[in-house]
Amino acid sequence: MSDQKARFNPARGSFPGFAVRMLSICLLMSGFTACIRHSPSNPSNFNVICISIDSLRVDFVGFNGMPDPVSPFLDSLSRDSINFTDVMTQAPSTFFSHRAIFLSRYIFAQHRNIPVPTETLAGQLQRGGWRTGAFVDGGWLSNHLGHQIGFDIYDDSGGGFTKNIVKSLQFIQEDRDRKFFVFLHGYDIHAPYNPPEEFLTHLTKSRTPRIPVGASCEQEKAARLKHENRALFKAEIRQCDAVLSQLFFSLQQLDLMDETVVAVFSDHGESLGERGYVGHSQLYQKQLKIPLLVYIPGHRTQLRPEPVEVIDLMPSILELVNLQPPDSVQGIDLHLADSSAGTFPENRARLTETTDEAFSADGEWSLILRDKPENDELYFLSVDPEETVNLRDSSVDRLNMMRRAYEEKTGEDLAVSRTAKKEIYQSDMVARKRLMPARGSQKESASQEKFESELRALGYLN
Repeated sequence: MSDQKARFNPARGSFPGFAVRMLSICLLMSGFTACIRHSPSNPSNFNVICISIDSLRVDFVGFNGMPDPVSPFLDSLSRDSINFTDVMTQAPSTFFSHRAIFLSRYIFAQHRNIPVPTETLAGQLQRGGWRTGAFVDGGWLSNHLGHQIGFDIYDDSGGGFTKNIVKSLQFIQEDRDRKFFVFLHGYDIHAPYNPPEEFLTHLTKSRTPRIPVGASCEQEKAARLKHENRALFKAEIRQCDAVLSQLFFSLQQLDLMDETVVAVFSDHGESLGERGYVGHSQLYQKQLKIPLLVYIPGHRTQLRPEPVEVIDLMPSILELVNLQPPDSVQGIDLHLADSSAGTFPENRARLTETTDEAFSADGEWSLILRDKPENDELYFLSVDPEETVNLRDSSVDRLNMMRRAYEEKTGEDLAVSRTAKKEIYQSDMVARKRLMPARGSQKESASQEKFESELRALGYLN
């Protein structure tokens, strides 16, 4: 199995002294707040850690309502963190979503070329005196794709969170006298779903699939497939949760929790059989809504229900540590230190982009804009959360109102942008291919083979 989906096996003890540490972690999970001294530091001196759990759905963690015990450690962390409950990604894909996070710009507002350091989150922190290191799982986050800008170290050799955490801790301890920014990413729960048996057992046997009365053979097959995918996905989250607890245990051992801001989020969600689809890259809500926890030393738990976009993360972190965000950002400051310091629009217009676009203006309705008006989709999320009934033809007033709201937000004529944005997106794909390693020298060939192997392990190549 590829390192990209290398699995953490407690029986093998991937970390030294695993059994002893897990006992400590169980105590930590029983009351995370009790283990933190809550002595606020000067925000300008905060370390920053961003953790991207690729493909994690917002409704598959306990702190957002998942009843099964899939995320006990993250649940404990949430009790001492800000929990943003309504967060939308700017793209249902790893490459474009992380570009949006690092740049705080919508997909079609980004430059087609590699950004300059002053435009990126890492570059801004680097200029402000932070050591910057990224430890990621490669694939669509490989360094040749431009994500490495602003990082002193950008390690895309992968191995899942198990290995990336070890490498990040080594980076942190190399220079304890300087503040640091660490970006951690892992494909641990990304398809194909293949969790170890010990994490799978108690989650698969606790429930049986719901088969509708009078269901056809195809409906029954779909229901069973959806149930199986959900069970596998939960088991992968449970395993990932256990691995991430090791990072926080180590931070406590190093006496860093009182001076380190930690943001935990996902780049996009995942469909697990809804609408007959498994995976991501579509514009339906299961693939667009993501979790976001922000732990700040000295701050207690807070539930934040206002509509948020993932592009808000960069300016919010920079403002928190007293750095001025660049003029290029399109996200807003979430006032992490004091939510009363800002006002947040209840009906904030939000946008997710691929070749098509998903637009929401009030959280209750979602409009998916396709290449032609007759192909648009309109869903009333309050009564149809899985987006099965397209109301385009029966709710014309709402459809027209949302199309106008889209034009107001983007400043673009919808008729023009339908075609123009598709061409831009396709040209960006071509530009991205130019950044991919060519098969020339032995080194270039090895780099290309590594990249293709990583994409194959994730199911993108046959």
